[in-house]
Amino acid sequence: MNHLISEIKGFTKAIRVPHLLVIVVVQFLTALYIIKVPQEMLLNLEFILLIGSIIMLAAAGYLINDYYDQKIDLINRPDRVIVGIHLRRRRVLMAHMGLSILAVMIGLWIDRWLGLFNFFASFILWLYSNYFRRILLLGNILVGLMHVMIILVVAVYFHIYNIFLLAYCLFTFVAIFIREVVKDLRGIKGDAIHGAKTISVTWGIRTAKKLIYISIFCAIILITYFLGGSFPANSGIYFLAFLPLLFWFIFKLISADTQSHYRTLKKSVDWIILIGILSIFLLHE
Repeated sequence: MNHLISEIKGFTKAIRVPHLLVIVVVQFLTALYIIKVPQEMLLNLEFILLIGSIIMLAAAGYLINDYYDQKIDLINRPDRVIVGIHLRRRRVLMAHMGLSILAVMIGLWIDRWLGLFNFFASFILWLYSNYFRRILLLGNILVGLMHVMIILVVAVYFHIYNIFLLAYCLFTFVAIFIREVVKDLRGIKGDAIHGAKTISVTWGIRTAKKLIYISIFCAIILITYFLGGSFPANSGIYFLAFLPLLFWFIFKLISADTQSHYRTLKKSVDWIILIGILSIFLLHE
């Protein structure tokens, strides 16, 4: 009985339940505030199943990523390794396959194109964890694009597109890209030992930091551009108040040189992403 409870706890940790809840919130906010779908349409069974299928794909992606990264994680973050310790590797693989198949079946039931999208997304998630994750730049870019798809799939389902959608897709990509580079810096030791050609391993820590600076500069340019266009006036005040956190992040990044420093920076990026998500409420009319 205790072993079963331990495995259930391990499973909930492995699929990152808080992250899955954030995905649900982001997709509802995208529909309600970004593309402005009528509230009654959000209770449509197909839309709820769509979100459910994306959640299953995300959970399956987390599982397979932990499955393949077990050896690297034992070096980079041994206290947080679940696969092989709290969860048997075979069960992780079976859960990944089960969730992926169910997500594809739900997608096919809603629409054949969504089924194909879910199949393609599942395949890409597997390729990322098994192969792309270790290829210079490609892994970082793919993670950014996969997070963009969480927003974009809602717009594709409702066939509604606007400038707000473009703005948040770009913000998401840049923010997640920065987060992934910071993770590479934090995990440089394990990546180097196991031959992962990440940015920090291949180009060095200094170049990885420069890439983050460039990405932040691009993010500021994008935010300035969109705030000067169709966004509400209070958005400018909101993002102006957000700048001190950004400058604090840059200041800390300059002097960062240990795993604990990069762990703190990753948490800071998570807060920046959360601030970006909360800004969606400013689009309410």
